[in-house]
Amino acid sequence: MARNWRYQRAEVDRILIRGQTMVILEVKTRRGTMRSEPEYLRQWRRVAHAGTRFARQWPWEGDIRLDMAWVDLSSMESPKIRII
Repeated sequence: MARNWRYQRAEVDRILIRGQTMVILEVKTRRGTMRSEPEYLRQWRRVAHAGTRFARQWPWEGDIRLDMAWVDLSSMESPKIRII
């Protein structure tokens, strides 16, 4: 539905429709140390706000879900993926 959609200081990586659910997806990729939880919480809030703004532009009546995927590439042989 949308890629790299921007609203104010936030950018949403992907906005998808899955059945009756609009999925707001943010992907964070890092090598080595991941950010602290408070830093991700601030990012999460910005993305949630931008995703809500996007959804308001559409006559959407289904569910809206916010997913964040954290990808740790410190070991290229076995990257770690955490989805919230």
